[in-house]
Amino acid sequence: MRGIVGQVQWDGSHISVELLGPHKGVTLYQLHINGSTATIAKTIKFDRVWHAGQSWIQGNMILIPYNTHGSEFKKVVGFWKYPKGRKVVLNVKKFMTIGDLQGVTFSAALLH
Repeated sequence: MRGIVGQVQWDGSHISVELLGPHKGVTLYQLHINGSTATIAKTIKFDRVWHAGQSWIQGNMILIPYNTHGSEFKKVVGFWKYPKGRKVVLNVKKFMTIGDLQGVTFSAALLH
């Protein structure tokens, strides 16, 4: 695993480690812990994420502030199904920068 560690979280079953960085998007690794050994149980990718901030997992959703890449460069906060990843479910637009969010609480039930 290479990259900048963003957020380390317990998702109820696994330790999740977020790696992020400019121009690399986000990769989330679910780790299985056995004694003093950690193995990667699952690797999760997120479509259209180019540069991201730290994530927050709530139930079966994950929120990530990010910038899109390409001609439609946008600063948004995206919600994805967790641990599925890939296709964004909802975008909240018009944030100044991805660093605008310092802490988040949300209800995953509102997104169903």
